[in-house]
Amino acid sequence: LDVNGNTRTTNFQMINGATNGYILQSDATGNASWVQNPLNTLSMASANLTANQTLAVGWQKINFDTETFDTDNEFNTVNGRFTATKAGFYRINAAYHTNNQNFDSQFSIGIYVNNALTKLNSSDHYEHGIVERSISGLVQLAVGDYVEIFVENFIATGVDIDSYVGKTFFEIQQVR
Repeated sequence: LDVNGNTRTTNFQMINGATNGYILQSDATGNASWVQNPLNTLSMASANLTANQTLAVGWQKINFDTETFDTDNEFNTVNGRFTATKAGFYRINAAYHTNNQNFDSQFSIGIYVNNALTKLNSSDHYEHGIVERSISGLVQLAVGDYVEIFVENFIATGVDIDSYVGKTFFEIQQVR
């Protein structure tokens, strides 16, 4: 059936390839097909620590070893690493919280992609109190790229990252 002009229907039904939750998508020539809704296929993961982590001086990875959720099985709790199975843009949120500190030092948090620092939040800590650092940023990942969260403890000893899940976490959300 070829129609030159407008068409109108009350109950359109295209059953060939129809699947619950899929959407109709057209190509450049107007041919339509059913495809998975891209909003239902975006990666999301959240991880935290099961026990406090003692820091040495310098840069080191936070050992996120438990998942809260992982929609596409991309977070590895053995190495605390998220590895993308789909290319795209990802929002990374991470934070850590320490025990009380009684000295002046610098503390940082960084997003590392493929073992290279890509985002950094750093500031000094003065005298008594806990240290809290957080970071958020967008990164572009190819299939197989990985993301890790590192912390820098500039000169302090006896610093423990608190494993409380509301304060120390690593979240990954694919946005496109």
